[in-house]
Amino acid sequence: MVRRIAVILGCAAAATACGSSSGHSQSRADPPLWSDLTRVSVDVDQPGVAPLPGTKNTPTTFTTPAQLRTVTKALNADQIRKAEHTTTSIGCTGGIEITIKIAQRHHAATDLSDYHCGTTTTGDIAGNLNGFLNRIGVGTT
Repeated sequence: MVRRIAVILGCAAAATACGSSSGHSQSRADPPLWSDLTRVSVDVDQPGVAPLPGTKNTPTTFTTPAQLRTVTKALNADQIRKAEHTTTSIGCTGGIEITIKIAQRHHAATDLSDYHCGTTTTGDIAGNLNGFLNRIGVGTT
């Protein structure tokens, strides 16, 4: 009986120490959300606006070690991740579409997208998206 109580208390203490929770807030003790990235592309597009003649929209890609360190730091600092619940647009014309594609060593690729139209934002990106875009120098205008 004493051994069983010790095991239960030990498990409860371990869960508390490890920060077992359902939330996604990241504290200094938590490991980073992103690591070992091999390629990241960020595309900001305005589908309702035709590009200038002779130009086309191309995503910003990060592939060099220095670029990947920068984008990894930005993803973690702004806690960019797939949202638990995806929202969809109920019909809006114009707006800004943001797509982030993340390739991570030994993991499946992660595709995230967000759509800003008027005062409504829909998609599956959680975290501080504007802060992330500012950190990596990708604008939305």
